[in-house]
Parts: sequence; structure tokens; C-alpha cells
Amino acid sequence: MSKQLAQQFSAYGLPVFPVTTKKRPAVKGWQHPLAPDQYQWPSNKIGVPVPVGCFVVDLDLYKGVTRHAVEQLLGCALPWDEALIQRTANGGEHYAFSHNGDELMQGSDLFKLAGFDSRRAGAGFIVTGEGYTPTKPGGAGALAYPSTLPQLPPAAALKLKKPERQAEKPTKPLTEQEVENMKSALASIDPACGREDWWRLLAAARHLTAHDPEQGLEIFNAWSAGEYSDDQEPPANYMSIDDVEHQWFHTGSEGGIAGGTLYHKAMEHGWRPPKGFDVSAVFGQGAAAVDVYADTIDDINAHALDPKEQPRLIDTIVNFPGSPSQLAALRGLMLKLLKEDNQLTKQLREMLDGGRAPTKATTDATSVAELPAVVTLDQVPERQISRATGAHGSNAAIMLQEVFGGRLATFEGVLRWWTGIEWQKAEEDTLLRLTSAALSPDQDKMPNVKGTVQALALKAPRREAAAADRRVYFQNGVLDLDSQMIYPHHHDNNNTGALSVSYNPNAQLGEWAAHMDRVFGGLHDGDDRVALLQEIVGWLLITDDLNVQKCVAFDGATRAGKGVIFDALSAIVGAGKCGFANFANLANGKTQSLFIHHDVVFDHEGKPPPRQETKEAIGFMNKVASNEPVSIQLLNVQTPWTGRLNSKFLFACNGIPVMVDDSGASTTRFLVLRFDRSFAGVEDKGIGGRMRQCLEGVAAWGIVGLQRLLANGGRFTEPASSIQATDDMKDGNQPLREFIAEYCTIGKGQRCHSKDLWSAYRIYVADANIKASSRHAFLRSLRATLLGQPVEEKKSLRIDTAVSSGFEGLGVRGGAPANVVAGAFGKQKETT
Repeated sequence: MSKQLAQQFSAYGLPVFPVTTKKRPAVKGWQHPLAPDQYQWPSNKIGVPVPVGCFVVDLDLYKGVTRHAVEQLLGCALPWDEALIQRTANGGEHYAFSHNGDELMQGSDLFKLAGFDSRRAGAGFIVTGEGYTPTKPGGAGALAYPSTLPQLPPAAALKLKKPERQAEKPTKPLTEQEVENMKSALASIDPACGREDWWRLLAAARHLTAHDPEQGLEIFNAWSAGEYSDDQEPPANYMSIDDVEHQWFHTGSEGGIAGGTLYHKAMEHGWRPPKGFDVSAVFGQGAAAVDVYADTIDDINAHALDPKEQPRLIDTIVNFPGSPSQLAALRGLMLKLLKEDNQLTKQLREMLDGGRAPTKATTDATSVAELPAVVTLDQVPERQISRATGAHGSNAAIMLQEVFGGRLATFEGVLRWWTGIEWQKAEEDTLLRLTSAALSPDQDKMPNVKGTVQALALKAPRREAAAADRRVYFQNGVLDLDSQMIYPHHHDNNNTGALSVSYNPNAQLGEWAAHMDRVFGGLHDGDDRVALLQEIVGWLLITDDLNVQKCVAFDGATRAGKGVIFDALSAIVGAGKCGFANFANLANGKTQSLFIHHDVVFDHEGKPPPRQETKEAIGFMNKVASNEPVSIQLLNVQTPWTGRLNSKFLFACNGIPVMVDDSGASTTRFLVLRFDRSFAGVEDKGIGGRMRQCLEGVAAWGIVGLQRLLANGGRFTEPASSIQATDDMKDGNQPLREFIAEYCTIGKGQRCHSKDLWSAYRIYVADANIKASSRHAFLRSLRATLLGQPVEEKKSLRIDTAVSSGFEGLGVRGGAPANVVAGAFGKQKETT
């Protein structure tokens, strides 16, 4: 099957190559495949190199990525449906675009968005065949005709442009012998080794080739791709050149792992250095001769698990006549073998430690305290700590001072790093990398590294997140609204986020002003709508909700410019402070949890929740708006999270979701901004890029709106269209409002029996041609609708001579409704 499919694609003019069942290249040189007849085809799938003029986006939907999330990240809309060429067996989707511009990025989880992968011409490939479902004739064969594919929008191409990296000129080129030594040593090691060993080898190779990094990258990538192995096939854990290059140039040559690690690992696998091998250059001054060192490695591998030989081996290691680097490597090998066989006892460890003179690790890395005032966690240099052990707590305590310089703390159990601007959430992969370097060379096994990272959260000082206030945290300082002064950032502010822009009151509005004119210009209440939006923008810039107790709804026509505004606002608020939820899933604990760590939550397409979840969704939304305590059931956690969310919720919709709530509480929680004009068919696809040029101006514009909002006591401007939209929503959410207005009177002295109300209601539903509810449901909804009115329900109420349940303060228009109702429903009743 695969050979037939390969021949079919070859007929299209597409090169193809065999892949394994795990979708890895089954041949070397897949970038330039041979004719299909010259290959064996081991699976029912084929690989297709991405041709020139094409770019492929691979969305792994099972990881939670969405089209909208990608558009939000790239800053523009993409022609998804037109570009979709096939679906994968795991629920992924491949989109093919035409692109002939700059070289674009290739990799997995681009911009740390899980499930957003890409493949570019000359470096990537896609798989098709068994398990893949074409979404258009030819499926992946569409890659043969790049001109027929939808073009990748320029804004997306700009965002995805591969960062230009100036090739580093060697300050001391590698000699032919050094190149051959590295290649032969790496050839003895399986590139399918574990991730930890792979990274250590990369760091060692980076150290060895610090003066000729480009040559070093070429050698290491060839090994990683399997070119030095006997079958010359890529390993199962094959990484693309882009991924290897990224790791290579983000791993410092001074990161704590010596170049000797590579040669030591090779010796463990039987490699022996050639004659003339410069031991001192690799293992440091005082290094023992290669044959002595290699023989000791062989001795340890052969006898480490023999209890009778262990004292002798330990004595050999402790008294080894070599460099500290060799001694540490031999000790690490012995510890590893003992631990893997469950023979490592406290006594054996103490014996190995006993002969090792404690030496303070040296490094050229800059002390954290000497770093610039503003530095993110991933910019902190890797450095060894003075004393690394197997005790997680001890390691963590030392790292807090020697690596993090007192700038790491926990907020409600979450580790955060003081960047100089905000307390940034500490990403686990960064902590693992820094900890691995800190515990090297012989305490950096993954269990110890992970245990130390967990201990950091226990050892780090506790801080309380800043209470909601009216200060605005810009990049260039903290704006005090009262004094209009900008103050320096300070860690004791305890702010866990900051806006992505600086405060510049003179910044221009540019495209934003033009967009306001297109959307609202010339409308009867257009100026009020702009004023309301300005106040909303300002309100989002602070953590204090000003007791507004509202959720914001951008309601109106499709393609009306709502999404453009949302994109700009979310960009200003910043990725660390804003999240994205789905109105329809507000009753879901996973969706609710998004509000815990985000100051602002957006929904680009507000839709009502399922009917059975409406009550819970309404309750949660009301508590978000009023900032009341909530209880949220988190995934994989038995005890629910409880507290105040202090989060603001904005959603865009084409008609505000109808959620029947007879009390009207949910209706009063909405702040509605109407969008009447649609730009469907005439969308400006470049507006996102232009809008990003004026974000500082929009933020400064929002500050003016915030000041007006504060001056008005937290009361927003109310355009006439917003008032009408709220009234319409009340009618939709409270179906008995119209009945009460037309058939009832409210006031002192008014009285009626429940049966008279029920009769009047039956007339109402017959006249309106709507479905009547049961009497019990009607009275329950009536009670909720009348909340707050001067009406009191009585179990026993006398009206004239009749005694029955009824209401004080509420009357029925029209006298004797029971008689009229009987006629309206076809039952004649005599009157007296």
C-alpha cells in the first residue's frame, strides 16, 4: 500500500521516503529521497519532505491547542478551512500554506503553545497514508502545487520568521584530530540514549568546541541524527536541526559540564582515545594517562557489583592519581552502577565521599546579585553550587542563595522569580535546567534534580500576592493615579504581573483611532460608545474592580471589529495576566480554574452554557463579577480551591447568550457595548500588525478613561444602545417581566390571589402564542422576578369574602380574569 501511495505522490512530482510505524525516517538522507522503487517500505505510511514554496502548520488538537489560540499568538486570522489538507489518527490537523519569503521557524510547541507545531521547506516533513484522512482531493498531495495553496498571511510570516543568527566565527578552529576524536567518541554512544544523557553530551560537546561552535554543532547534530551509527538511521528520539540548534546556542559552554564528560561516556561504552590524545586539555591539569583512566573505567564496569571487590574499587577511586574531573567521573560511575542495582548503602556512599577533598566549584558565571536589575529567570546563568549532595533540602537552601540570590519566593504554593518588574511564574523546565547545572558534575541525576526542585518550593520564603489596588504596573514603572507619578518597581509590591507596555502619555493612537472611527463614527451615540470603551480599557489596567461588579459583553454583528479590540487589549494586559475561557463551559472546573491566576479572562465567542449547566454557570459568573468567594474543583486535586478570584471577564458575542434567570441577578452583571457595523467580506487582514504599533498609545488613552471612571465613582458611561441592549436582555432572561408589565400593577393597596395571577398568565401565553409553564413553575419564577419589589406573598389572604394564597402589593389588571380565561381556552363559564 505504501509503495503504491509513494508512486502516486511521485507522479505528482513530490519526493517521498519510507518511515517507520512510529513516523520516523527509515532511511538516511530523507531530505533528498531516491525514487520509490529504490526503497523498502516498512510501514503503511510515507514521509513527504515539505517542498519549496510551502509551509505546514500541524495542530495537535488533543493537546488543547485551538485555531483561535494560534491566531491570537500570531496576531492575525488564518484561512484555516482552505489550508486544511488532512487529519491525523491522533486528532491532529495539517494545514498547508504557500510561502516564498523569509525562512520560517520549525519546531514543536512554538512559543510554548502546546500542540502548535510547524514544518518548513528543506528541514521538515509530514507523514501521510494509513490513519490519515484527506480533507480535500489528493490530501497531502496538494503540496505538489504550492501556487494553489492559500498564502500564509504576512503578519503570521513576520511572527514566524526564524530569528537570524549570525554564524559565530571560530576563534580557534578545531584541528582535524580533534574533529576525528569527537566523531569516533560519539560513534560509540547510541544517539537513542535518554534525554538526560543526550543533554549532558550536548553540553559537553558545546564545552569542547567553545572556540569553534559552528563546527561543533555540525558534528553533534550528525551524531544526534544517527549518521555515525551502523545503520545510519535516525533514532526514535530524533530531533530536528532547528531543535538541536536551539539547544546548542542556549547552552553556555561554561555551564558546569566539562568536555571530558563526552569522552568519559564514550570510554564507558568501550571507546579508547587514539595515540597522542591530549588528556590534560580534556580532563584538566594533573589528568592521569588515557590507558590508566580507561583501565579503571573497565575495572569499575566489571566489578562494581561484586561486594568482595567494592572496598578495593572504592580505594582505587579515592586514591586515583588523576585530575579532579577524572576523580568525579569515576566516583559518579561507581555511584550510578551501585544505585541501579540497589546496592548503594549509606556506608558505601560515605566511603566514596571520605576520600574526596571538598572543593568549592568554580565558574565564570556572573553572580545573580551582579546581574542587571531587570532579568528573567531563563536569563539566569547556570552555575555549580559550593556543596551538592543527595539531600534535596540542603541543595535547595544553597541554591536559593548561590543561584537565585534571594529572588525566588512562593506565592500560594507557586514558585515565582523577581524579574525586577514582576514576580514571574517560575517555569519547571527552567528550574530543572538550572538545578541540573547546580548539582553537576556528580549529583545531577534526574531524581535528585527533580527532588531539589520540589524542595525549592518548600524552602523558598513565602510572600502574599499584592492586594487589589489602583496602581498601574507598566514596564517602565508603577503609575500612581493620584499623583500621576511613575515610581520604580520594587519586589515588596508583590505584583505577580505587569502590563506589556511602558507608560507614555504622549504616545499616538494611530490605527486604534482609525478603528474607533470605522466602528463607532457617525452613530447617534457613537461618542458615548467610544467613551465607554475608553473606561473599560482603563478598568482592565488595574487589579481593583472598583466595586463595579460587572462582566463586559461586546455584542453585535459578526466581523464587527470586536476581535481586533480584544487582541489589542490582551496584548497590553500581557500573557502572564490574561487568560482565555469559553462562556459555554463556565460550569466546568477546568474553565473556572483559569480565573484563579489571571487578572483578565477573554472569550472571543460567547455562547450560552448547556441548559442543565445554566444555573451553575450563572452562579459562577455572578461571583466572578461581584468578587465573592468561590469553590473550584481542580483537576487531580481532592481539596477544592477556595477564595476570591479578583478577575475580570470580557466576552464577545453575536447576541448576548440567553440564560433564563428569573431573579434578574445575571442581567444586572452585564456591561454591554454594542457593535452595529459588520465588515464581513471587506476585512482588513493587516490591521492586527498595525494595531500592535500603537499599544502604548491605547494604554495611555485608557488611563484617561480610568481617571474619568474614578471621578464618576466607578459608574461607566451608558450609551443609549447599551441601555436598550440591557433591557432586551432582561426580557430574554426574565420572561415574566413582560407579563408583569402588561397584566399586573405593583403598589401599595394592590392585592390578588395566586389563582387570579395564574388565570391572567394563561391569557398572556395564549395571546403571545408561547408555551405555558406549569402553575408551580410559574409561581416560582414569579417570586424570583418580584425580588426587590414591595410585594409580599401571603399563604392566606382575604379579598372580599374569598380567602386563598396571594400577594400584597401586587394586583391583576382587568377585573375578573378567570371568566375571560375560560373563554379564551374554549371552556364557557356562566357569570352572575
